[in-house]
Amino acid sequence: FRRAYALVSTRGFATGTPLGALLCPVLDFLNHAAKGDANGGYSFGDSDFRLEATRPVPAGAEILVCYDADADFLELWARYGFFDGTARIHTAEITAVP
Repeated sequence: FRRAYALVSTRGFATGTPLGALLCPVLDFLNHAAKGDANGGYSFGDSDFRLEATRPVPAGAEILVCYDADADFLELWARYGFFDGTARIHTAEITAVP
């Protein structure tokens, strides 16, 4: 169970549709780029998904999507296992002792 949960939670997509979360064998191969640097995007319908270029992509170039424009540096690490050096949102956790 733990392995299946880890797979779906790290590779699945929340669709925001009645389908719920899905594993999408094509989308999960896309790499991340910050919102301003991404050249692709995706959306979900009631029974399908769509991958589209958001600006011209030269032949042979990699298609990059933004995994989560609102995620900060640490959230990307927690969810996807990498640090995004181009992330525009950075946070710091500070523990205050009373």
